[in-house]
Amino acid sequence: MTQERFAGVDVAPLLKHCEKSKPVLDKASEGLMNYLSVTNNGTNTSITIDRDGTASTFAPTLILTLNNVATETLLVNHQLIV
Repeated sequence: MTQERFAGVDVAPLLKHCEKSKPVLDKASEGLMNYLSVTNNGTNTSITIDRDGTASTFAPTLILTLNNVATETLLVNHQLIV
């Protein structure tokens, strides 16, 4: 699938137990970073979820790698939905 046809990544269902209200990416929701990680690995973007945040029951789990897609592109095009 090309970047032009890529609708986005909706991770909200995976995080619904983590936050009581709809999270936004600002200082007030910095706790979201305990559950969600979006990183650049060369030319790829990796998305990792940790089901219990800072607790130690679950380890972070890679759920998606987008090849040849920069994290900045996802953010600029509003393609990462949390």
